[in-house]
Amino acid sequence: MKIFALVFGGIGAVLLLIGGLVFYNEQKFLGKAEVVNGTVVDYNLSSSTDSGSTYCPVIDFNTKKGEPVRFYANVCSSPPSYDIGEQVEVVYDPEDIKHVQMNGFWSQYTGVVVLSCIGLPFFLIGVGGPLMMRPAKNKEK
Repeated sequence: MKIFALVFGGIGAVLLLIGGLVFYNEQKFLGKAEVVNGTVVDYNLSSSTDSGSTYCPVIDFNTKKGEPVRFYANVCSSPPSYDIGEQVEVVYDPEDIKHVQMNGFWSQYTGVVVLSCIGLPFFLIGVGGPLMMRPAKNKEK
């Protein structure tokens, strides 16, 4: 039982730690990122599921310095979440224009949510399992 608890608790702790690092890096990025409006100009089709294609928006925007950028978003859905011609907010690193993402919860925190949702139960099972399995102390003497 101790090995089980150590393995589960260790996996959970590592996943939570990685989730914390992802969150920290995202906050660091958002602290220096610039927000601009872009326009959905096309879809990049992805057929990663058996149920059909998913639609990933292709967004054109200009940096605050006026540089044109085409961004292929990685937040995909079926049916498409955005219409062609729709205005959306994007955030980008002015020092590294390759670091761009849509300005929204799921595009910014998917990694944190996934790692936490997997890591927390592992951690709780690893820590809580042995506590639940402890024999109750006999209070009667």
